Amino acid sequence: MHRLESAGGIVINVYETEDGVVFDMSQLECDALRSYADGLLTDPKDPFVELLRSQGLVVGDAPVPHLAALLQAFSQATKVLTAWVVAPAGCRRATFFVGPHSAVVSRCDEGGLYAGEDDLLSVWSIDSAQLRETFFELSALGEPSGDGIVPTAVPEVLFSALERGDDTKILVEVPKAAREIAEIIDSEIDEATGTFWADVADDSWVGLAVRVVDAAEYPSLEGESWRLIGTSEEVCEVLAGVEFTELYPDEVPLLADKDGEFWAAVASSSPEVLWEDVEDVLAE
Repeated sequence: MHRLESAGGIVINVYETEDGVVFDMSQLECDALRSYADGLLTDPKDPFVELLRSQGLVVGDAPVPHLAALLQAFSQATKVLTAWVVAPAGCRRATFFVGPHSAVVSRCDEGGLYAGEDDLLSVWSIDSAQLRETFFELSALGEPSGDGIVPTAVPEVLFSALERGDDTKILVEVPKAAREIAEIIDSEIDEATGTFWADVADDSWVGLAVRVVDAAEYPSLEGESWRLIGTSEEVCEVLAGVEFTELYPDEVPLLADKDGEFWAAVASSSPEVLWEDVEDVLAE
């Protein structure tokens, strides 16, 4: 194991796992590593370059093989896929720097949707063929069917909280909205929908916010976005009102606000459907 310490006292550990060679570092070090991969840190006296050399990760001007693989994946990335998982037990951010042949995975436990310099990361490279499997593993939505939920209107604040990555508001608003919905929905009309919202109200849920941007735009996340909420039984996509009417022009969701105020909706989905949409954007 290499131990790589910055001037700020942050230690980067490099170790082997079944996933390959993993680098533990802060977001600040990860950003510096991306700059190094892109050829933006060329001064041999740069503190970060000296740090890499002092640990034997760069010999002369050449990175050692396991670092070279990571740098190559960073330099070839054209898209950045961010998946932020939030649940009553905690949250996690997984960021994928995706290129044609490989991707860099950056995992941050307890991290928010938007990266902070002091976030602690585990970083490793994977083959592009492993991207789908790794995304599913880190998104933690499991394999629910998503077949039973009928389109259901929910308070717009739930959509906004997932879209902004506001974990504090999500943890308050999700169960609050679920309790209101569970009380109104007649389970005889759609038992799966009633059960879904009852499970959410009982804190048995996980939310997922997904963004895809061009690598040149990162760390901005103003790109394509998806928002899902799931239980052990079902997964629903949370949609803005306009998104809902475009996707379901003939559907009138339950509980739509009769006063015409802004609302969001959930509709049946699944991790597989989500991935098909994400994959289309990654291929653009």
